[in-house]
Amino acid sequence: MNKKTRVSKAPEERKQEILEVAANLFIEKGYYDVSVEEIAEKIGIVKGTCYRYFSTKQELFLAALDVVSEKFVTGIANILEESSISVKERLKKVLSACEIRFSKMKPLMSDYNSEKKYNKQSLDTLRTLAYYKLSESMKVFLNDGRDEGVFRIDDTTARAYSIMFSIFGITSAPINAEAIMKELYFCFEKMLDINLKEWME
Repeated sequence: MNKKTRVSKAPEERKQEILEVAANLFIEKGYYDVSVEEIAEKIGIVKGTCYRYFSTKQELFLAALDVVSEKFVTGIANILEESSISVKERLKKVLSACEIRFSKMKPLMSDYNSEKKYNKQSLDTLRTLAYYKLSESMKVFLNDGRDEGVFRIDDTTARAYSIMFSIFGITSAPINAEAIMKELYFCFEKMLDINLKEWME
């Protein structure tokens, strides 16, 4: 077996490398089918180096998926909270961004209903992390819409979490990206009490 030459890297760079490699392996194979040794071997380091940054495999798992979640949600969250434009413009941008993201994410999510039990667990964890982050951004969006007078929502916290729960339910369904977007439009229309066709013109 050929040994990889160990390359010295700055601590933060090494930590990010561990997180990226771990995230890819956990999503592909699941928590229980990935060992810290495997992650270290893939990078070309000893497992003790991983433990220098993360005290347990569980801590590494959650941190790695949090990084993936952050990459996915940051763009959407920034649009939802973009106070320099109206909520109508924000919603148009969000729907456009969702269409692009869902078409890219759907191949990964196609494994959700497969026999890959622990891959499913990884994806569930990933989606839960994204859910809580985006719900808070949705709350900002709803509050701004209420201030603008376009939404009549008494409890924006409850509605924000309800909308995001619906969206994550839709995206886990065994349907194609086009069907997801159709259901997403329906969700926004019903939960915001708006006519999206008029908004999108």
